[in-house]
Amino acid sequence: MLKTVNAYIIRTSLMTPENTLIQHDQIYGESRIDIPVAIDVIRSATFQRLKRINQYGVPDEFYHLPNFSRYEHSIGVMLLLKHLGASEEEQLAGLLHDVSHKAFSHVYDWVAGSAKHEDSQDKGHMQYIENSELAAILSAHGYKVEKITDYHRFGLLERESPDLCADRVDYALRELKPELAREIFKGLTVFNGQIVCKNLQRAAKFGRAFLKLQVEHWGGYEAVVRYHIFSGILKLALEKGIITPENFMTDDDFVTTKLKESGDEEISRKLNFLRQKPLPKTKEGITVHKKFRYIDPLFINNGKLLRLSEADEKFLETLEKAREENLKGVIVPNIN
Repeated sequence: MLKTVNAYIIRTSLMTPENTLIQHDQIYGESRIDIPVAIDVIRSATFQRLKRINQYGVPDEFYHLPNFSRYEHSIGVMLLLKHLGASEEEQLAGLLHDVSHKAFSHVYDWVAGSAKHEDSQDKGHMQYIENSELAAILSAHGYKVEKITDYHRFGLLERESPDLCADRVDYALRELKPELAREIFKGLTVFNGQIVCKNLQRAAKFGRAFLKLQVEHWGGYEAVVRYHIFSGILKLALEKGIITPENFMTDDDFVTTKLKESGDEEISRKLNFLRQKPLPKTKEGITVHKKFRYIDPLFINNGKLLRLSEADEKFLETLEKAREENLKGVIVPNIN
Protein backbone atom coordinates (compact mmCIF):
# COMPACT_ATOMS: atom_id res chain seq x y z
CA MET A 1 0.00 0.00 0.00
CA LEU A 2 1.38 3.37 -0.95
CA LYS A 3 1.99 5.65 2.00
CA THR A 4 2.08 9.41 1.71
CA VAL A 5 3.31 12.30 3.77
CA ASN A 6 0.14 14.10 4.79
CA ALA A 7 1.63 16.54 7.27
CA TYR A 8 1.83 20.19 6.32
CA ILE A 9 5.41 20.03 5.12
CA ILE A 10 6.23 23.71 4.77
CA ARG A 11 5.67 26.14 7.61
CA THR A 12 6.23 29.84 6.95
CA SER A 13 7.27 31.98 9.88
CA LEU A 14 6.34 35.59 10.46
CA MET A 15 8.55 38.15 8.76
CA THR A 16 11.76 38.76 10.66
CA PRO A 17 13.12 42.28 11.21
CA GLU A 18 15.53 41.64 8.32
CA ASN A 19 12.58 41.12 5.97
CA THR A 20 13.39 37.43 5.65
CA LEU A 21 11.12 34.38 5.51
CA ILE A 22 12.24 31.30 7.40
CA GLN A 23 10.94 28.05 5.91
CA HIS A 24 10.88 24.83 7.93
CA ASP A 25 10.66 21.97 5.48
CA GLN A 26 10.69 18.24 6.28
CA ILE A 27 12.80 17.55 3.21
CA TYR A 28 15.16 20.49 2.83
CA GLY A 29 15.42 21.56 6.47
CA GLU A 30 15.41 25.17 7.59
CA SER A 31 15.87 27.61 4.74
CA ARG A 32 16.06 31.37 4.62
CA ILE A 33 14.31 33.27 1.83
CA ASP A 34 15.75 36.75 1.57
CA ILE A 35 15.13 37.59 -2.10
CA PRO A 36 12.89 40.70 -1.96
CA VAL A 37 10.93 39.90 -5.12
CA ALA A 38 10.25 36.34 -3.91
CA ILE A 39 8.93 37.64 -0.60
CA ASP A 40 6.61 40.07 -2.41
CA VAL A 41 5.38 37.27 -4.68
CA ILE A 42 4.67 34.94 -1.75
CA ARG A 43 2.68 37.69 0.01
CA SER A 44 0.54 38.38 -3.07
CA ALA A 45 -3.09 37.28 -3.22
CA THR A 46 -2.44 35.49 -6.50
CA PHE A 47 0.25 33.31 -4.98
CA GLN A 48 -1.66 32.77 -1.72
CA ARG A 49 -4.48 31.33 -3.86
CA LEU A 50 -2.27 28.26 -4.42
CA LYS A 51 -2.94 27.24 -0.81
CA ARG A 52 -6.44 26.36 -2.03
CA ILE A 53 -5.33 24.41 -5.11
CA ASN A 54 -4.69 20.73 -4.40
CA GLN A 55 -1.63 19.09 -5.91
CA TYR A 56 -3.52 15.87 -6.71
CA GLY A 57 -6.37 17.72 -8.39
CA VAL A 58 -9.33 15.95 -6.85
CA PRO A 59 -10.21 17.38 -3.39
CA ASP A 60 -9.55 15.25 -0.30
CA GLU A 61 -13.25 14.53 0.21
CA PHE A 62 -13.35 12.72 -3.13
CA TYR A 63 -9.78 11.38 -3.29
CA HIS A 64 -8.21 8.32 -1.70
CA LEU A 65 -5.06 10.09 -0.45
CA PRO A 66 -4.58 13.31 1.52
CA ASN A 67 -3.41 16.21 -0.65
CA PHE A 68 -0.73 18.82 -0.30
CA SER A 69 -1.12 22.18 -1.99
CA ARG A 70 0.42 23.81 -5.04
CA TYR A 71 1.61 26.47 -2.58
CA GLU A 72 3.73 23.93 -0.71
CA HIS A 73 5.08 22.46 -3.92
CA SER A 74 5.92 25.86 -5.44
CA ILE A 75 7.88 27.01 -2.41
CA GLY A 76 9.49 23.59 -2.25
CA VAL A 77 10.74 23.91 -5.82
CA MET A 78 12.30 27.26 -4.98
CA LEU A 79 13.97 25.82 -1.87
CA LEU A 80 15.35 22.89 -3.84
CA LEU A 81 16.74 25.24 -6.49
CA LYS A 82 18.33 27.36 -3.76
CA HIS A 83 20.03 24.31 -2.22
CA LEU A 84 21.30 23.29 -5.66
CA GLY A 85 22.91 26.69 -6.23
CA ALA A 86 20.48 28.04 -8.83
CA SER A 87 20.49 31.75 -9.62
CA GLU A 88 17.96 34.05 -7.96
CA GLU A 89 16.21 34.38 -11.30
CA GLU A 90 15.78 30.62 -11.63
CA GLN A 91 14.60 30.36 -8.02
CA LEU A 92 11.98 33.00 -8.80
CA ALA A 93 10.90 31.13 -11.93
CA GLY A 94 10.56 28.00 -9.80
CA LEU A 95 8.44 29.83 -7.26
CA LEU A 96 6.09 31.00 -10.03
CA HIS A 97 6.05 27.90 -12.23
CA ASP A 98 2.63 26.65 -11.02
CA VAL A 99 0.94 29.95 -10.16
CA SER A 100 -1.36 29.81 -13.18
CA HIS A 101 -2.86 26.42 -12.32
CA LYS A 102 -6.62 26.44 -12.51
CA ALA A 103 -8.85 24.90 -9.87
CA PHE A 104 -8.32 21.14 -9.52
CA SER A 105 -4.85 21.28 -11.09
CA HIS A 106 -4.44 18.57 -13.75
CA VAL A 107 -8.06 17.45 -13.48
CA TYR A 108 -8.75 20.63 -15.45
CA ASP A 109 -6.70 19.15 -18.32
CA TRP A 110 -9.26 16.35 -18.51
CA VAL A 111 -12.02 18.93 -18.72
CA ALA A 112 -10.18 20.97 -21.35
CA GLY A 113 -9.28 17.98 -23.51
CA SER A 114 -5.54 17.88 -22.82
CA ALA A 115 -5.50 14.84 -20.49
CA LYS A 116 -2.90 13.01 -22.59
CA HIS A 117 -0.20 15.58 -21.82
CA GLU A 118 -1.69 17.41 -18.82
CA ASP A 119 -0.10 20.64 -20.03
CA SER A 120 -2.89 23.21 -20.40
CA GLN A 121 -1.45 25.26 -17.52
CA ASP A 122 1.82 25.79 -19.37
CA LYS A 123 0.10 27.29 -22.41
CA GLY A 124 -1.49 30.20 -20.54
CA HIS A 125 1.20 30.74 -17.94
CA MET A 126 2.75 33.97 -19.21
CA GLN A 127 -0.61 35.60 -19.96
CA TYR A 128 -1.92 34.70 -16.50
CA ILE A 129 1.00 36.43 -14.80
CA GLU A 130 0.72 39.45 -17.10
CA ASN A 131 -2.94 39.86 -16.12
CA SER A 132 -2.28 39.64 -12.37
CA GLU A 133 -0.55 41.85 -9.79
CA LEU A 134 2.50 39.64 -10.22
CA ALA A 135 3.47 41.53 -13.38
CA ALA A 136 3.80 44.78 -11.42
CA ILE A 137 5.73 43.01 -8.65
CA LEU A 138 8.20 41.55 -11.13
CA SER A 139 8.58 44.85 -12.97
CA ALA A 140 9.20 46.76 -9.74
CA HIS A 141 12.15 44.45 -9.05
CA GLY A 142 13.54 44.66 -12.58
CA TYR A 143 12.27 41.35 -13.94
CA LYS A 144 10.40 40.75 -17.20
CA VAL A 145 7.50 38.31 -17.30
CA GLU A 146 8.53 36.85 -20.66
CA LYS A 147 11.98 35.94 -19.33
CA ILE A 148 10.78 34.48 -16.01
CA THR A 149 8.25 32.28 -17.85
CA ASP A 150 10.69 31.07 -20.54
CA TYR A 151 11.57 27.77 -18.90
CA HIS A 152 13.94 26.75 -21.68
CA ARG A 153 16.35 29.17 -20.00
CA PHE A 154 16.30 27.25 -16.70
CA GLY A 155 17.91 23.82 -16.94
CA LEU A 156 17.56 22.98 -13.27
CA LEU A 157 13.89 23.93 -13.01
CA GLU A 158 12.47 22.19 -16.07
CA ARG A 159 13.62 19.33 -18.30
CA GLU A 160 11.81 16.76 -20.37
CA SER A 161 11.25 13.33 -18.86
CA PRO A 162 13.12 11.07 -18.11
CA ASP A 163 15.62 13.64 -16.80
CA LEU A 164 15.46 15.09 -13.32
CA CYS A 165 14.34 18.68 -12.77
CA ALA A 166 13.39 20.62 -9.66
CA ASP A 167 9.67 20.47 -10.46
CA ARG A 168 9.65 16.70 -11.00
CA VAL A 169 11.92 16.02 -8.04
CA ASP A 170 9.96 18.07 -5.52
CA TYR A 171 6.49 16.75 -6.25
CA ALA A 172 7.79 13.18 -6.02
CA LEU A 173 9.73 13.71 -2.79
CA ARG A 174 6.64 15.19 -1.11
CA GLU A 175 4.84 11.87 -1.49
CA LEU A 176 7.59 9.77 0.05
CA LYS A 177 8.30 9.12 3.70
CA PRO A 178 10.37 12.07 5.03
CA GLU A 179 13.44 9.98 5.80
CA LEU A 180 13.51 8.48 2.30
CA ALA A 181 12.83 11.88 0.72
CA ARG A 182 15.74 13.44 2.64
CA GLU A 183 18.05 10.58 1.67
CA ILE A 184 17.23 10.99 -2.02
CA PHE A 185 17.57 14.77 -1.77
CA LYS A 186 21.04 14.47 -0.22
CA GLY A 187 22.00 12.18 -3.09
CA LEU A 188 21.35 14.87 -5.72
CA THR A 189 23.90 17.23 -7.21
CA VAL A 190 24.41 19.45 -10.26
CA PHE A 191 26.66 18.28 -13.09
CA ASN A 192 27.09 20.25 -16.31
CA GLY A 193 24.05 22.38 -15.51
CA GLN A 194 21.55 19.65 -14.73
CA ILE A 195 20.31 17.72 -11.71
CA VAL A 196 21.79 14.23 -11.42
CA CYS A 197 22.36 11.61 -8.74
CA LYS A 198 25.72 11.34 -7.05
CA ASN A 199 26.04 7.61 -7.65
CA LEU A 200 24.27 4.50 -8.94
CA GLN A 201 22.84 3.57 -5.55
CA ARG A 202 21.04 6.91 -5.14
CA ALA A 203 19.82 6.83 -8.74
CA ALA A 204 18.41 3.33 -8.27
CA LYS A 205 16.63 4.31 -5.06
CA PHE A 206 15.04 7.38 -6.65
CA GLY A 207 14.18 5.68 -9.93
CA ARG A 208 12.37 2.84 -8.18
CA ALA A 209 10.62 5.12 -5.68
CA PHE A 210 9.33 7.35 -8.52
CA LEU A 211 8.14 4.34 -10.50
CA LYS A 212 6.31 3.00 -7.44
CA LEU A 213 4.45 6.32 -7.19
CA GLN A 214 3.47 6.01 -10.85
CA VAL A 215 2.21 2.45 -10.52
CA GLU A 216 0.52 2.71 -7.11
CA HIS A 217 -0.73 6.28 -7.27
CA TRP A 218 -0.59 8.46 -10.39
CA GLY A 219 -1.46 5.69 -12.85
CA GLY A 220 -3.27 3.43 -10.40
CA TYR A 221 -6.93 2.43 -10.42
CA GLU A 222 -8.06 4.87 -7.72
CA ALA A 223 -6.45 7.94 -9.29
CA VAL A 224 -7.54 7.20 -12.86
CA VAL A 225 -11.15 6.45 -11.91
CA ARG A 226 -11.42 9.50 -9.67
CA TYR A 227 -9.89 11.78 -12.33
CA HIS A 228 -12.25 10.47 -14.99
CA ILE A 229 -15.41 10.71 -12.90
CA PHE A 230 -14.61 14.03 -11.24
CA SER A 231 -13.68 15.66 -14.56
CA GLY A 232 -16.96 14.28 -15.94
CA ILE A 233 -18.84 15.94 -13.09
CA LEU A 234 -17.17 19.24 -13.94
CA LYS A 235 -18.06 18.89 -17.62
CA LEU A 236 -21.66 18.17 -16.67
CA ALA A 237 -21.75 21.18 -14.35
CA LEU A 238 -20.48 23.37 -17.20
CA GLU A 239 -23.12 22.03 -19.58
CA LYS A 240 -25.88 22.72 -17.05
CA GLY A 241 -24.61 26.21 -16.22
CA ILE A 242 -23.91 25.29 -12.61
CA ILE A 243 -20.36 26.55 -13.03
CA THR A 244 -18.69 28.72 -15.66
CA PRO A 245 -15.25 28.49 -17.28
CA GLU A 246 -14.25 31.60 -15.31
CA ASN A 247 -14.89 29.73 -12.05
CA PHE A 248 -11.76 27.66 -12.69
CA MET A 249 -9.71 30.80 -12.06
CA THR A 250 -10.86 30.73 -8.42
CA ASP A 251 -9.97 27.71 -6.29
CA ASP A 252 -11.00 24.16 -5.48
CA ASP A 253 -13.23 25.03 -2.52
CA PHE A 254 -15.19 27.68 -4.43
CA VAL A 255 -16.08 25.36 -7.32
CA THR A 256 -16.70 22.33 -5.10
CA THR A 257 -19.19 24.34 -3.04
CA LYS A 258 -21.07 25.23 -6.23
CA LEU A 259 -21.27 21.55 -7.14
CA LYS A 260 -22.58 20.54 -3.72
CA GLU A 261 -25.10 23.36 -3.50
CA SER A 262 -26.43 22.85 -7.02
CA GLY A 263 -29.00 20.29 -5.90
CA ASP A 264 -28.41 18.43 -9.16
CA GLU A 265 -29.32 14.78 -8.63
CA GLU A 266 -26.82 13.34 -11.13
CA ILE A 267 -23.92 15.39 -9.77
CA SER A 268 -24.81 14.47 -6.18
CA ARG A 269 -24.96 10.77 -7.07
CA LYS A 270 -21.53 10.84 -8.70
CA LEU A 271 -19.98 12.84 -5.85
CA ASN A 272 -21.35 10.28 -3.40
CA PHE A 273 -19.75 7.51 -5.44
CA LEU A 274 -16.37 9.24 -5.14
CA ARG A 275 -16.72 9.52 -1.36
CA GLN A 276 -16.16 5.76 -1.14
CA LYS A 277 -12.65 4.82 -0.02
CA PRO A 278 -11.63 2.56 -1.61
CA LEU A 279 -13.71 2.59 -4.76
CA PRO A 280 -15.38 -0.66 -5.89
CA LYS A 281 -13.79 -2.39 -8.85
CA THR A 282 -15.60 -3.73 -11.89
CA LYS A 283 -14.86 -5.79 -14.98
CA GLU A 284 -17.27 -3.75 -17.07
CA GLY A 285 -16.96 -0.13 -18.11
CA ILE A 286 -14.80 2.03 -20.35
CA THR A 287 -11.03 1.89 -20.61
CA VAL A 288 -9.33 5.14 -19.62
CA HIS A 289 -5.66 6.09 -19.88
CA LYS A 290 -3.65 8.51 -17.77
CA LYS A 291 -0.29 10.13 -18.46
CA PHE A 292 2.71 7.88 -17.73
CA ARG A 293 5.18 9.66 -15.47
CA TYR A 294 8.67 8.25 -15.06
CA ILE A 295 12.31 9.11 -14.57
CA ASP A 296 15.49 7.40 -15.73
CA PRO A 297 17.96 9.45 -13.72
CA LEU A 298 21.49 10.23 -14.77
CA PHE A 299 24.21 9.55 -12.22
CA ILE A 300 27.91 10.28 -12.00
CA ASN A 301 30.08 7.30 -12.92
CA ASN A 302 33.85 7.82 -13.02
CA GLY A 303 33.44 11.50 -13.86
CA LYS A 304 30.88 10.89 -16.60
CA LEU A 305 27.10 10.65 -16.72
CA LEU A 306 25.31 7.34 -17.13
CA ARG A 307 21.59 6.54 -17.13
CA LEU A 308 20.16 4.20 -14.54
CA SER A 309 18.61 2.00 -17.24
CA GLU A 310 22.04 1.56 -18.82
CA ALA A 311 23.55 0.30 -15.58
CA ASP A 312 20.61 -1.55 -14.05
CA GLU A 313 18.87 -4.08 -16.29
CA LYS A 314 16.30 -4.96 -13.63
CA PHE A 315 15.21 -1.33 -13.41
CA LEU A 316 14.88 -1.14 -17.19
CA GLU A 317 12.79 -4.32 -17.20
CA THR A 318 10.54 -3.03 -14.42
CA LEU A 319 10.18 0.34 -16.15
CA GLU A 320 9.15 -1.18 -19.47
CA LYS A 321 6.69 -3.51 -17.77
CA ALA A 322 5.09 -0.56 -15.98
CA ARG A 323 4.87 1.37 -19.25
CA GLU A 324 3.14 -1.58 -20.95
CA GLU A 325 0.66 -1.90 -18.08
CA ASN A 326 -0.12 1.81 -18.28
CA LEU A 327 -0.86 1.49 -22.00
CA LYS A 328 -3.56 -1.06 -21.19
CA GLY A 329 -5.47 1.61 -19.30
CA VAL A 330 -7.91 1.27 -16.40
CA ILE A 331 -11.52 0.08 -16.57
CA VAL A 332 -13.73 2.81 -15.13
CA PRO A 333 -17.17 1.70 -13.93
CA ASN A 334 -20.25 3.21 -15.52
CA ILE A 335 -22.26 4.98 -12.81
CA ASN A 336 -24.82 6.78 -14.97
